[in-house]
Amino acid sequence: MFGIRITKYDQDDHKGQGMDSLNSLKSRFLSSTAGLRFRPSVEIERGHCSLYVHLSPFSLAPSGHILDSTIFQLLFNAASLSANTLVPDGEVSCIEFQLPPAPPSCFSTAVAVADVVQSDPRQIFVTARLYGDLDFEIAYAVGKFQTLEIPHSQDMLNSDQVSPEASTSALDIVRPLNS
Repeated sequence: MFGIRITKYDQDDHKGQGMDSLNSLKSRFLSSTAGLRFRPSVEIERGHCSLYVHLSPFSLAPSGHILDSTIFQLLFNAASLSANTLVPDGEVSCIEFQLPPAPPSCFSTAVAVADVVQSDPRQIFVTARLYGDLDFEIAYAVGKFQTLEIPHSQDMLNSDQVSPEASTSALDIVRPLNS
């Protein structure tokens, strides 16, 4: 069964992104992991995600090495979840994910740790590392995500309030991540 831990934090310090947003993100992730070759335990908080897994035989090559696809999937999932924690009202889309070749590794457990290193209203940069037993680093990746946030706020005008001379469309309005 999946183990989940969502870290509690002061909502005022994180500009209104509450536990409901993280619970929703966690639920979406877990519903998408039904057919995976591993069962993750998830720790998630704003700008950070850790996925801890016991690797099954299906995650390993016949030689016992962790499959490249398993390494990619763990790092990508952790990076994507980490980036999504900054966009409570939308989603992110990966526009670049760099994963150098990893040396062959034989481990029974793995931890993918991802952290947001830089963000602005349109892009989020994430680093992700995969560790094996005894904190041995297996792989490293860097991801660049763009926000797909649908703008909505109390400041937006109704369609009958917008003048034809207005030069800014609703799609041009982007709510900052820190608001």
